[in-house]
Order: sequence, then structure tokens, then C-alpha cells
Amino acid sequence: YAAVRPILWDESYEREKKVKTEGNQVFFNAPQDAPTVKLREDAYKWNEDGDILHLADAHTPVIIEAGRTADYVSLDAFRNAVLGCSLDLYKTVVPGDHILVYTGCSHSAKEIVLNTGVSQIPTIGGEPVDYNHPMTFDSPYLKSSYKSGQVKITYDGGRLDLDFSY
Repeated sequence: YAAVRPILWDESYEREKKVKTEGNQVFFNAPQDAPTVKLREDAYKWNEDGDILHLADAHTPVIIEAGRTADYVSLDAFRNAVLGCSLDLYKTVVPGDHILVYTGCSHSAKEIVLNTGVSQIPTIGGEPVDYNHPMTFDSPYLKSSYKSGQVKITYDGGRLDLDFSY
């Protein structure tokens, strides 16, 4: 199974929650205020054929969650697990810039932190993402060393070696 969750801040919702005070000061989230950060429900739409996802904003963070069918009794069970995953959006001092914190479905899933406001390397389990990883693909079923052109696919005792290096 696979799920895609586009994450987009609901700016109009937040603007409604501002509290105007004396002078030109505007406060968000005073102790008595309701939370002002909310995820939009309309962060994306499908094309007419239903096979291409169009994001409402080109800079929308997208979470792709995958799960083995052996771990879920149905697609609905997987969907409910994904929707129940920890997903938080925190404000920064710059309006419109947020910190996205997500923990996936697996019991061993590590927390993912993405600061959408700065060009900061995201972290997984507190460690920065290593963009110099030696593998292009590194999963139980698909493996390929970076720039090798060699791809190994394994499944259920079978193996397929592909060579794209020529």
C-alpha cells in the first residue's frame, strides 16, 4: 500500500484567529486563544483521469507513506493507520514558514522534521538526511548503487538484474 499526504498551511484560518490589540500589535495564540495553525483540506486536487495529483502550492511538503500488505488487513486499515500518524505543524517567527514534524505508521518509525522556512537539511530520528548516500535505491526489494546503472530486484525468491549503464 502507499499513501500520499500533501501538507499545506491554512493561511486564511490563521488570519481569522489574529487578535488585534492596541496600536499595530497583532497577537497569535495568547494563552486563551485557540490554536492558529491548521492543515488545509484542499492542498491538492486530482486531474480529470484521477491519475495525477496537482498541488495547490508548488512548495507543498508531501509525505509518502508505504506499508506492506502483510502488515495491514485491508487498504482501509492502512489508510486509517496513516491518518492516525503523528503530524504536527509548528509556527516559526516568519509568517507562512513552518516546521513539519511527522512520525510514520511503523512501530520503529523515526520522527521526521522539516523546516519549510529555511534551507535546512531535514532530520530523521534527529539525524540530518545524508544526501551522499551510496545507494540510489536501498530497500528489501530494490537495490542500486548510486550512478552504477545496475538495478537488482528481488521478490519471493526470484531475482532480476537490470543494466542501464550502457
